[in-house]
Amino acid sequence: MSAADTEEGTAEAAAEPRGGRGHGRDARLVLAGSVALLLAILVAAVLSIASAPVPGGASARLVPASALAFARLSTDSGDPAARRLRRLVPRLPGYLGLRDAALTAVSPAPGAFDPRRDVEPWLGDEAAVALVDVGGGRFASLVLAQVRSRPRAEALLQRVAGAQPAVRYRDTVLRRFSGSAAAFTHGFLVAGPEPAVRRALDVSRGGAPALSDARAFQTALDGPPRPVEAYLSPRGLRGYLRARPGLAGAVGGLLDRPRLRAVGAGLRAEGRGVRADVRVTGGGGAQTQLRLLDGVPASAVALLAGQSLPAAVGSAQRAGGSAAIETVRALLRRRFGLDLDRDVLGRFRGEFAAWLEPGAVAPVITVAARTRDPAGTRDALAKLQTPVARALAAQAGARIAFQARTIAGKDAFSLRVSPAFAPTYVVTGDTVVLSTSPAGVEGFLARRPRLSAARGFRAALPARPARVESLAYVDVRRVVAIGERTGLSLDALHGVGAAAAVTTREGPDTTFALSVQIP
Repeated sequence: MSAADTEEGTAEAAAEPRGGRGHGRDARLVLAGSVALLLAILVAAVLSIASAPVPGGASARLVPASALAFARLSTDSGDPAARRLRRLVPRLPGYLGLRDAALTAVSPAPGAFDPRRDVEPWLGDEAAVALVDVGGGRFASLVLAQVRSRPRAEALLQRVAGAQPAVRYRDTVLRRFSGSAAAFTHGFLVAGPEPAVRRALDVSRGGAPALSDARAFQTALDGPPRPVEAYLSPRGLRGYLRARPGLAGAVGGLLDRPRLRAVGAGLRAEGRGVRADVRVTGGGGAQTQLRLLDGVPASAVALLAGQSLPAAVGSAQRAGGSAAIETVRALLRRRFGLDLDRDVLGRFRGEFAAWLEPGAVAPVITVAARTRDPAGTRDALAKLQTPVARALAAQAGARIAFQARTIAGKDAFSLRVSPAFAPTYVVTGDTVVLSTSPAGVEGFLARRPRLSAARGFRAALPARPARVESLAYVDVRRVVAIGERTGLSLDALHGVGAAAAVTTREGPDTTFALSVQIP
């Protein structure tokens, strides 16, 4: 029996999220060697990604259908698409740091571990990681690596961890060590905590349903195979959100919706960039034509447009913005006697567009939104003029008041607080436009070149259907330039030209198409 199996299982035990609490000090002692192999396999996979024959690949046939999460990397280096993605992925923000962290985890000594030398010689066409329910409220991470050369795989595992007596389970040799296990089955090395490995062997022998046959999994990853694929069950997504604050948790929060059945994602090279497609099954929402987008000026460097401003605020809350929104609620209630949901958001029930553009003194932020009650909205804004002016008088250093003015032939109102900040608004037809500067309102109302016709916007944007849930765009280079002028350090984004995303609905499902351009 090979120590190879033994090592892989150790790698998995260390990677186990919370189900490994009982291993105590022994589990922590094997962390360096265990996480080593898991990360090494994934790093080697990213170095040679390609397309798989079916969604989920062969590895999904060995994972229990009850898995909370699953991620697969194709590693067939002979595919041209793999070479394109391999060239682009290292230029994505955060990739190089992740790669270096993985190699350091394998061996702190520089150059002591090389994935090309130590993993590629035996790694087959795919590698995967799954989060498996092993019962009793416990979960375990399971590593699956297709093996091209079993002797070489065993040699690497033996070098990283010493072998212990093996047992047989379902006619398969099962290696045990430090509470973990590893086995070879159907051309794969399967490793992790022993209960998780046994679940995989049950599936491989037909004793339990496979993830690849689960309808939710098939629907979530429907479409052409992609070099990188991932799947989250509702339970897996919500557990991930609890464990991942910050940006990752915010993105997950946007995916969590009522009636959610599963989330599937794929990554591939496309033209001069990388495209990610995310499908949220069972979470479809309303769609609109986003006509306000046609008024956004070509000078905009960032844009968010959607079918409902209240819905966007709700998404922000799910994405981790509850504290900030509650602060705004309290401020409006205390200073102006306003209820954010009833008196402000309640008046905007149609589509909206919000964008950022450079300004003469400071960046300009503008929002345009539909209202079903233009007259009532106009009256409400008029009543706010005096309390808003009083609240901002200290910042202005003098008594100030909104002044009526004409912008592009429309009656507007503006409050000059400082050269960099002059809140301005106009109600025209069923549209309200609010901006931090009169220039923002003028850019929307005046006949100027539009963002929707700009070459950079059209090149960065994935397909733009007639009706969408939401749309986002960022000219990263120009946003970085603005940020650095204000003292922000955005070095990690220097390798990206632009990014755009479109959210659409297909029946009961929502699809996010994200495109990142790399110059």
